Amino acid sequence: MLRGQTAVAIAIAAACALVVPASPAAAEPVIDGEVSIGGYAYGGPSATCGFAQNPHNDGESKTLTSTSGRRTARGEARFNATDGSGEISAHGRYESTASGIAAFDGESFERLAYNAEHFVRLANDKRSDCGMRMFSVSLASVNFVSDRGGRVHLEWDRSAGGTLEWLRVASNGDRVYERVRPDARHGDVTFRLRRGVQYSVSLNFTTRLRERSVPVGEDLMKTSHVRVVAEYVS
Repeated sequence: MLRGQTAVAIAIAAACALVVPASPAAAEPVIDGEVSIGGYAYGGPSATCGFAQNPHNDGESKTLTSTSGRRTARGEARFNATDGSGEISAHGRYESTASGIAAFDGESFERLAYNAEHFVRLANDKRSDCGMRMFSVSLASVNFVSDRGGRVHLEWDRSAGGTLEWLRVASNGDRVYERVRPDARHGDVTFRLRRGVQYSVSLNFTTRLRERSVPVGEDLMKTSHVRVVAEYVS
C-alpha cells in the first residue's frame, strides 16, 4: 500500500544505469553496469485514499558489459486508487522498456546508445477524487574514460508524450552540455573528447498521467519514447 509521497522511493528502483569503470588501465571490463526501468503512482493529501500496486516490485534490471551487446529491461505494473468507501476511484497501468548498448575498440570509446519506450494508461472510475498520479521513469548514467582523444557527437530525440527531465554531459564533473525539460523534441552537440579524462552522460525521461486530467468514466493513454546516441566522430 502506497500513501502520499512515500512512493517516490520506487522511482529510485526505476533507475537505468550504464556504469563504466573510471580507469581504462584496470583489468576489469571497459563497461560494467545495468539497464533498468520501473514505474510508480501516488495521490493527493487525502487521508481517506489508499494506493496499491501489483506487482509491488515491478522493475527489471539487466547487466550490461562491453561484450554483452544490447540488453533490454521491461517493467509492467497495475495501480489502484481506493477512496474512503473502499471503492476504486481510479486505476491504471504502465508497460515500458529500456535498452542500452556500449561499444569500445579495446579501451577507446566508440559509441553509446540508449532507447526507452513508455506506455501509460489511467482510467477515472468515479467522482471521488484521490488525485492519483502515475509515472513511468527511465534514468541513465554513463561514466567512461577513453584512451584516445577526438570528438564525440551526441544526438537525442523524444516524443511529445514524455518529458526529458534532464540530459547532462560532464567532463571531470564540469558541465559540457545540459538540457532541463526542453520544449524542443530534438537536439545535438559535438564535444571534445580528451584522453584519460572521465566523462559522464546522464538523463531522466518521464511519462506521467493525472486522474484530474481524465473525465469521469473515461480513460487516457500515453505512449512516448526517447533516444540518445553518442558516437566518436574523429
